[in-house]
Amino acid sequence: MFPPMRMEEKGEGETDVYYIKPMNCAAHHLVYKSQIRSYRDLPLRIAEYGAVYRYEKSGELLGMMRVRGPIHQNDSHIFCTEEQAEEEFQKVMDLHKYYYDALGLDKKDYYLSFAVRDPKNKDKYAGDDEIWDKAEKIALKYIKKTKIPYQIEVGGAAFYGPKIDFNIKTVTGKVFSASTNQLDFFLPRAFGLTYIDKNGKERIPVCIHRAPLGAHVRFIAFLMEHFAGNFPTWLTPVQVKVLPISKKNLKYAEKILEKLKENNIRAELDIRNETLNSKIRDAQMERVSYMLIIGNKEASSSEGFRPGGKNNVTVRSRTGKDYGMIDLGDFIKNIRKEIDVKIIN
Repeated sequence: MFPPMRMEEKGEGETDVYYIKPMNCAAHHLVYKSQIRSYRDLPLRIAEYGAVYRYEKSGELLGMMRVRGPIHQNDSHIFCTEEQAEEEFQKVMDLHKYYYDALGLDKKDYYLSFAVRDPKNKDKYAGDDEIWDKAEKIALKYIKKTKIPYQIEVGGAAFYGPKIDFNIKTVTGKVFSASTNQLDFFLPRAFGLTYIDKNGKERIPVCIHRAPLGAHVRFIAFLMEHFAGNFPTWLTPVQVKVLPISKKNLKYAEKILEKLKENNIRAELDIRNETLNSKIRDAQMERVSYMLIIGNKEASSSEGFRPGGKNNVTVRSRTGKDYGMIDLGDFIKNIRKEIDVKIIN
């Protein structure tokens, strides 16, 4: 944590003290505690895409991989009954897998680290043996179900419960923890969280901590390395560059740009006074997925952007592949498929 900020004095010996939030857990527990909960309210899933800050040691800071803040993550805490814990935990594991499959990560690119408490040093962990045995049993059951390679890390658990870290290997061979999933029987008890069961009795809920992509700045840094900057088209910041050969082709190029944006394609127009080869080289260096080259041949064959009319562009990919001259409508149809289906190039 960052050190507390002590503001102006309220009275003799009293000050207002503020803390920069290092995590969302406590706040979400207080949201749960803000009213009486029934078993009918569970599972209660609280999500937050807020900013947190960690006072990392200066020697551990590393570009986008490890920062002090702001750190944003798709963070959620799921409060449920013990009977619901297994199903909810499985859904979270499935969510992690969904993200990784969508990003085209093979199982050889990542593995699970199952962090459990050190049985020889139980004093550093909260809760009794029954709580820990129950949590570790549920977590391990669903780790095995995923069929993702895993290793057990003795002593790596959070103080309140076991955790599962998804560790990803970058193209450089470096391994880092990208996201986490934790099953927690202790913190709800420590915060005094309860719900009324169907028999009218107070029970303590279970909490699942989940952040499928971890810190997003770190995950983006990983993806930049993993794809060597060549993001799939649906992830590429600029998907298309429109490159007019000369000023005479500018009006037609502007129309092309307009049509691309109408179809929610991230596109830019390069109107610099540079040679075509220079524009192509710069677009490739920027890892733009496609370049649309607009010259006299393309402009003269245009049918005026009327319904059903053909408007030609010459398409080139960032890999240097030349697709030749094709109809803009066909190009838009093809690239929209890449984006919508999330094809991994």
